[in-house]
Amino acid sequence: MSMTGLLAHLRDSLYQPACAACDTPLAAGQAMCATCAQSCEAIDTACPSCALPLAGQVPLQCSRCRKHPIGLDSCTAAFEYGGQLRTALMRLKYGRRSDVARTLMPLLAPAFARAAARATLALAVPLHPSRLGRRGFNQSQRLLLPLARLHELPVARDALFRIRDTPAQARLDARARRANLRGAFRADSKLAGARILVLDDVLTTGETMRALARSLRRAGADQVHGFVVARAECHGS
Repeated sequence: MSMTGLLAHLRDSLYQPACAACDTPLAAGQAMCATCAQSCEAIDTACPSCALPLAGQVPLQCSRCRKHPIGLDSCTAAFEYGGQLRTALMRLKYGRRSDVARTLMPLLAPAFARAAARATLALAVPLHPSRLGRRGFNQSQRLLLPLARLHELPVARDALFRIRDTPAQARLDARARRANLRGAFRADSKLAGARILVLDDVLTTGETMRALARSLRRAGADQVHGFVVARAECHGS
């Protein structure tokens, strides 16, 4: 285990409930303090294919998905990307605060339950081994494990691999993200016939989910569903 991974393990072992965004002490079962929680925007009505928030009562595909579908059977996002949820996810992903993943579980559980009902198996978006070594843990895996355990959804830990160490997606537009992820993933054939739920932290253009869905279907997956903590709006093309 790397030093980063060891520190993350020790932090988890000393875990005390505290706000995922500001570390205010919490009672058991809470994810955020009242102030931080007020800044989180839950998603009620969204595109069923990419989870983009939409106005209105009937969930219809957004115009982008009608032209360029991601390739998922469904996609669920718990919240819009912003407010103190963004702060919490940044702490998890870049601040090496692996404990934040467990803290967020009560906030994410209701939306995850809806997505999990469609699946027989769950996967986390994988990191390339070199990036995993630098970070010390996979933030998507940390988010997935307590949620899947709560809903008794099996997790396949060694069935989906990132075989290219691609540059970070955050500063790329949709077209560059698509090229960046081409051939980046490989799925094991033991996933054949499964209804798979893939968890990621944030969805922006959907190119990561698109590449994963393509790889999973090639491996014989019957259905591929997405679940993300937060949905960010893409302004690129």
